[in-house]
Amino acid sequence: MCPHEPERRWLRAVANSWRGYVRFGGLAVGASPDLTLVTAACTVVAAVGPLATLAAVAAIVGQVPAVSSAGLSSPAGRAALLWATVVGVLFALQRGAASLQVGSVTALGGSGATSSEPGCVRGASQAP
Repeated sequence: MCPHEPERRWLRAVANSWRGYVRFGGLAVGASPDLTLVTAACTVVAAVGPLATLAAVAAIVGQVPAVSSAGLSSPAGRAALLWATVVGVLFALQRGAASLQVGSVTALGGSGATSSEPGCVRGASQAP
């Protein structure tokens, strides 16, 4: 057995999984370009949202020493309240994007990409 055989098997598995994603993407665009765009946008929001939330929470934490000494009516207090509002908006945006993503993926999976395939998901999971 070749010493690099485990790495080759891993690379083949990754390549096979990417082929499935690419095939699903093609079938999804064929089924509904609009839903595919919504799904992709929601995926980006779901990926970037937590990072933006983390940055906003870090901004709040950075204001804590100034707020504790000067109070919420100070500029630092107002900045902390603004960042807390940003965190709330980001949370709502993430939840909405996740719900919309699930709905659009479900709709894409249930629509027929071609007459011989009942849905994009089933079509992408079949061997080429």
